Amino acid sequence: MARHQDKLKAKDGTCGRVIKRPATRQDILDFSAVPKWPTARAWIGEIDGEVVALGGLALLKGRWIAFVDITGRGREYLGKSLGVRVAFIRAIHEVLTEARAMGIRYIYAEAELQFPKAREVIERMGFHLDPRSNYLYRWTPHGSN
Repeated sequence: MARHQDKLKAKDGTCGRVIKRPATRQDILDFSAVPKWPTARAWIGEIDGEVVALGGLALLKGRWIAFVDITGRGREYLGKSLGVRVAFIRAIHEVLTEARAMGIRYIYAEAELQFPKAREVIERMGFHLDPRSNYLYRWTPHGSN
């Protein structure tokens, strides 16, 4: 997937660039404490060259799991800038489009309760609470869960 750029304007008037690019193995190792990563399609989010997020899809025990990890600085940008929020939602849509193209039938995600907006964002992206687990959310390419 190509690099995606959005120009943003924060509340303080500063301008910057939001970039989504494929994550390298080194990006993943630098961002995560997990020593051995499963099969994954991952992307890095950068603002003005600073890595602020790692997200994508990981294949664990036969299930595709959606994940995103955002730095404290990245969360500050999300809170202050509509442009960053739009770029974040666009990136999620692009990953789900990629999942469709890959033929993935189901993707699971977990809402981290320490982040109040997590469940809202997951549901807006078309994930529905999976009644079998009662804590995982499930997405299908055509919205039928």
